[in-house]
Amino acid sequence: MTLHQPFTVPPPSARADLTMKDGAVIRLRRYGKPGATRIVLGHGNGLAINAYAPFWLPLAEIYDLVVFDMRNHGENPLHTQEGHVWENFFSDIEEVFQGIRAQFGEARTVAAMHSLSSISTLEHAWRNRGRWDAVCVFDPPMSPPADHPLIATQAPDSQKLSTRAARRQAVFDSPDQLAEQYRRPAFGLWRPEQADLLARHTLRRMPDGRWTLCCPPAFESFVFGSPKDPTLFHRMTQIGVPLRIIAGDPASAYASPAAAVAKAAHDLLGVDVVKIPGTTHFLQFEEPEACRDRLVEFIRMHGLD
Repeated sequence: MTLHQPFTVPPPSARADLTMKDGAVIRLRRYGKPGATRIVLGHGNGLAINAYAPFWLPLAEIYDLVVFDMRNHGENPLHTQEGHVWENFFSDIEEVFQGIRAQFGEARTVAAMHSLSSISTLEHAWRNRGRWDAVCVFDPPMSPPADHPLIATQAPDSQKLSTRAARRQAVFDSPDQLAEQYRRPAFGLWRPEQADLLARHTLRRMPDGRWTLCCPPAFESFVFGSPKDPTLFHRMTQIGVPLRIIAGDPASAYASPAAAVAKAAHDLLGVDVVKIPGTTHFLQFEEPEACRDRLVEFIRMHGLD
């Protein structure tokens, strides 16, 4: 049962469907102020960017926003499992970047990405230097360097997430049924509207009236279980544009290893890392105002406002 007023994501001012090189479709949605600095926003594995709207929607008062779902997520049609691989995520970011320019014009552009989209964007930014004017990533689940002690915790956590995702219920009688699954202690820091919002935007209606996950459990599981390149930890400092990591709190009861890896990036490499106290990997669901403030601060400190 939904115990609060649902949060409604307003319609965008413009939409554009992009077809990736292998036929996967990614839908762009535009909000905010054309002509202002552009922020491009992406989401984590198994999630959907509309579920982050309490975080990003207020930014539309100041910035030109473009939001999108990674392939096989959210508003995008389901494509193949064979194409749901990291190399395609990396190249999708380039096609999304170029598609945004083609559809909406050139602008100063800042990436603001979480988890799956953050790793994809960091790799893209290294391979395609100079595309972004700045990159801000939220709790990126990077692998630590191969010789770092955190390797011992990162790999088992990824396997645990992969196993759990593979066992997810895929079909529901209603979004409320999925929302109830999110109302458990591990997600207890989420704002009240988040469980319902995430359920509504990660499910699609089936012909028989039931609902199914937009990103199938096998797809989500594969991403969690796929090895991550440990060299990205050092390479992210070579992207040639301002970089900030906004991280969860390593001391949080449900923190992911990503928060500890972010701290290591600051300690070892001097990366600009800002911790949001008391948060987990879902920091934008838990403290949207603080996450938004730290993103705006980053944009302004580099003269991109």
